Amino acid sequence: MPRRKRHLKINSYDLQQIDQQIGLLRIATRRAQISLTPLREHYSALSELDRALHRALNLLNDRPANYREPHHAPMSQG
Repeated sequence: MPRRKRHLKINSYDLQQIDQQIGLLRIATRRAQISLTPLREHYSALSELDRALHRALNLLNDRPANYREPHHAPMSQG
C-alpha cells in the first residue's frame, strides 16, 4: 500500500469543512445553552466546548490560541 505524504499544515478545503461544521455545532450548543440554568454542569460543559473549539480554530488558522476578533461598529466594515 503506497504511503501518503504528510504535511505540516491543514489544506484549505479541509479547514473550510471543519470551519463549517464547527459553525453548525456552535449554533446547536448555543440553542441548547439558552434553556439551561447558568453555571451548572451541562451549561459549563457547553461553555468549555465552545472555548476549546474557538482555540482549535485559531490554531488551525495560524492565529494565537487566545485570539479574539476585534469588535467593529455596525456598518463600518463596508
